[in-house]
Amino acid sequence: MKKSFEDIIIFNLSVPGKLIERIDDFKFEKRFVTRAAAMRYLLTWALDQSVECSLPNPQ
Repeated sequence: MKKSFEDIIIFNLSVPGKLIERIDDFKFEKRFVTRAAAMRYLLTWALDQSVECSLPNPQ
């Protein structure tokens, strides 16, 4: 099934430089074509984990 433009939402995310370096290293090691593809994979993977988050809820 082909995705339509309406299925894709663009958002900005500010992250520390060290985290971008880690994301870019992951992207390179796993041979993702773009940083966005690597981020989608990482976000999906993290959200699919069935662990309780103990981080404080930012307001």
